[in-house]
Parts: sequence; C-alpha cells; structure tokens
Amino acid sequence: MKKNKKIKPIKKSMSFAIFPMFAYYLMNLAASFLYVFVVAMPKLTEAVGENANITPEEMMALYDSIVVDDTMLLLVLLNAMVITYAVWSFSKRESVFFDKRYDNKLNAKDIIHLVILALGLYFGVNIVITIIVPLFGGLQSSVTELNDMVYTMVGTDLVFSVLVIGILAPVAEELLIRGLVFNRLRFSGTIPFAVFTSALVFSMMHLPSIIQSIYTFGVGAVFAWAYYKYENILVPVILHVIYNLASFVFMIEPLVNFFSTVGGLFVFYAVGVGAILIGIKYINKKPRPEIIQKYIEVEIPEGMSEDDFDVE
Repeated sequence: MKKNKKIKPIKKSMSFAIFPMFAYYLMNLAASFLYVFVVAMPKLTEAVGENANITPEEMMALYDSIVVDDTMLLLVLLNAMVITYAVWSFSKRESVFFDKRYDNKLNAKDIIHLVILALGLYFGVNIVITIIVPLFGGLQSSVTELNDMVYTMVGTDLVFSVLVIGILAPVAEELLIRGLVFNRLRFSGTIPFAVFTSALVFSMMHLPSIIQSIYTFGVGAVFAWAYYKYENILVPVILHVIYNLASFVFMIEPLVNFFSTVGGLFVFYAVGVGAILIGIKYINKKPRPEIIQKYIEVEIPEGMSEDDFDVE
C-alpha cells in the first residue's frame, strides 16, 4: 500500500515560460565564445605562425574558412548544452516532461502516420515557399542564404551533418521548446495559447533567416498540437527528426532533377498535400491518452484529507 501523491501542474508565469528562449540565446553565445577561444583562435594562431607575411584580409578569410569547417562542431556544442539545460531544468522541479500519468505508448500505426505527417510537412513547406517567394521578392535572398548554409554544412561531412542536423538538433529543440516552453505555457493558460506562443518562440529561434522563421512557426504549431494529442515527448521528436532527415534525402541529385520537371512537380504537390491530410486526419481522430487509474484525482469528502486514502 502506498499513498497517492497528487501530481501538481507547473504553474509558472508567462515570463518564466519564455525564459528557455533567452537561455537558448545565452547558450548560443557561450558556445560561440567557447569555440572561438578554445578551437578557432589556436587554429588561426598556428596557421598564421606558418605564414608570417599574411595580410589582415587573408587572416580574416582564413578565420572564416576555419569557422565554416567547424560549423558542425559548434552545433554539437550548442545542442549538447541545450539538452543538458533541459534535463537539468526538469530534474529540479516536478514536470510532465516524461509524463507517466498517461497511457501514452506509441504503436507501429502511430509511428507510420507520424512519418507520413512529417514528410507531408516537409513537402508542404516547400510548396508554400515556391508560392510566396515569387510574391515577395525580398524573401529570395533569405532562401538563397539558407540553401547556401545547408549545402556548406553538408559539404563538410555528410554523415556527421545527418547525425547533428537530422537527429541531435531536433532532440535538443524538442526538449527545449515542446518539453519546457509548451509545457509551462499550457499550465499558465489555454492549449491554443500554448501552441501559438511556443510556435512563436520556435520561430524566433530561427532568426535572422526570415524564410526559416516563417515556416518554423507553422511546423512548430503542428509539433505542439501533436504532442498535446499524444502526451508523449517522443511524438514531436519523431516528427522533427523525420522532417530534418527528409531535407537530406531530397538533396539527392536524381530526386532534385525529377522534381524539377513538370511531372515531378505535380507528384511533389500531390504527395505533399495528401500526406498532410492523411497525417493530420489520423492524429485529429486519435483520442487523447487516458490517465492511469492510480493518478486520477478523487474529490476528498469534507472532514477528510489525502492521508485517509490509499491506493494499491
């Protein structure tokens, strides 16, 4: 026999719920400083020592090349900090991060539909980009910069890039945004408020890329909604990982060439819209998980206390 301990929700203010975003920027700054002084500067010093006649312009170009080559290392450092911060934050207070109150296990059918939805989101985002970019000329430079950045990172080491961008970064961002921000906001207001605000925070994290901040708002809202429906942090992690991995798959030259044709473009649109509809319809119809019996709150009769109740 053991006492039934009531799980208290996280009731935090709006400012405290948004704090992880500022913590993220601080960690980004800390990771950058750590990288510069521990990795980049020693490499630059060594390279300059081998060429005493190097000009300031050449030195800056050399430094830029060092930073580009180490982009993945910098991302690993940042995401490791984010994961550590998220886990530490939840270890300090009771949370619904890995909520055991719900019967929230995933089955094979759930995972298949999550993969379908993630692919649909990837196709859908690219469809929207192809529509809105011609309407707003200023966005083209943002798309070009984003593509150049991705191709540069992938060009350094494909396997390492897949592991970092495709897996490590999604895990870190989901623990931070859906795990911390969304969970705190949902207990400070309504679910729509939490979905909207957490998606906005997720969007702001991807600045200064305008185009990336636009589509991450919509994608982040879907991630938060799916998390709420399943009450399982693995759900947004799976969606995010598949979404990011899809960007690598569709960079393969034969696929790029195929989707550049009229027929390929038609397939791209059809598959994208169909996958989104199938994924969203499935998740929307899926009932939220039930609370396990021993965690159901029972109204305590007047004159009695929680200590008067035991559960098996």
